[in-house]
Amino acid sequence: MKKTILVLSAIVLFTISCKKEKEILNGENVFTPSEVAPLIFPNNNNGVLHFLDFQEFDDYFDALDDDLENPLNTDDDSLLLIYETYSLNNFNSLRQSIIIANGLDGDPALDDFTNEDMNNMGECDVFGDDILKSILNTDNEVRIGDTIYVYFPSNFIVGFHYSDNEKRTFVQGLDKCSFNID
Repeated sequence: MKKTILVLSAIVLFTISCKKEKEILNGENVFTPSEVAPLIFPNNNNGVLHFLDFQEFDDYFDALDDDLENPLNTDDDSLLLIYETYSLNNFNSLRQSIIIANGLDGDPALDDFTNEDMNNMGECDVFGDDILKSILNTDNEVRIGDTIYVYFPSNFIVGFHYSDNEKRTFVQGLDKCSFNID
């Protein structure tokens, strides 16, 4: 009788713990970003995040990093999406566009992807840092002060005055996935 009660207790405990883990990992974040959210968010200025200076950029970057490292954060992508959508006025980040382009915006099963798909997923994902991808727009741009900076692979960055539309149009037309400086 004691063995039966012990076995039944173990099964109930196992079932509860497995259900709890599944709830945490299903894309719903149990972390509330407002608990430690950055005090100052950059402006979403025509689809480009605008920081007043490099200090504000660094502070925001560090605050996001702290939020992602918080033990209560169970899903980095959903937390960054909350910031991009609600705190940054529906900002369309490079991170979001890479997720959508690779078909990872739903609840995909890895079985649905071929080996070629898996190999190509990182092809245009040239920045390993989700925070940087969350700050850059789909043209790899961020504005700090009066300068728009455009990030390319191989740690190559181009900067120009935000009002120089001719340079901006030219740089936006460049392929930022295969651009490589040797």
